[in-house]
Amino acid sequence: MSESLNPDALTMVKAVGLNQIQDTFKRVEILFTIVAGGQGDAVVKSLRECGVTYNLTSVGYGAAAHRFTDFLGFNDLDKDIVISVVTKDRVRDILNMLLYKFDIDKPDKGIAFTVPISGVSGPLALKYISGFVHT
Repeated sequence: MSESLNPDALTMVKAVGLNQIQDTFKRVEILFTIVAGGQGDAVVKSLRECGVTYNLTSVGYGAAAHRFTDFLGFNDLDKDIVISVVTKDRVRDILNMLLYKFDIDKPDKGIAFTVPISGVSGPLALKYISGFVHT
């Protein structure tokens, strides 16, 4: 057992077992969705309908070189960026939903990708982003 665990976490691990704790929380990934300005709310609504409860939306403005934005198919530089937390087992379904509902496979419609999360500090934070705790 790791001695770097805080006392509450160590007590929890000893009481229920590490395997049970790992089974309780699914692996999660951060989903980045970049769409045309003004579409962020529609993306969040669709993600919520699919059970994705943790979403942050931000306005973005492209400042990359034209060769790079042309390569990605971004002609309009005003974008909405939606950052979400998705369980690993749902990533494929969520990306497919975004593909078909928002046509992100077409030029200048957007892009979506995930980045795995290797660790979360604090059990409450993990519960929140995993959808176990709602505000």
